[in-house]
Amino acid sequence: MFIYKITPKAEWTTMLVGDPISMQDAVGGWLELLITRHGDVFCNEEGKMQGLPFNPTATAICGKPIVGTVVLKTESPMFEQLVADAEQFVAEIEAK
Repeated sequence: MFIYKITPKAEWTTMLVGDPISMQDAVGGWLELLITRHGDVFCNEEGKMQGLPFNPTATAICGKPIVGTVVLKTESPMFEQLVADAEQFVAEIEAK
């Protein structure tokens, strides 16, 4: 299992532990679980109400608008492809 923290600025950080308290600290609030084909994504349940910044990388992974820092738990052996797809999506958004 791989656990990553992904910020709105597309910064990926490996997390050593994936317990709920650590993930709450990473996202800055209560956890909301989104199940994707890439793995489980945990975001701040109240992120939109708190006005957190748009996270294009997490949006690419989830297929719906996501704000704030997220935690991705994945077992995907195609992680490099996931990162490339997310970066391409971010570039397309920024080009518009």
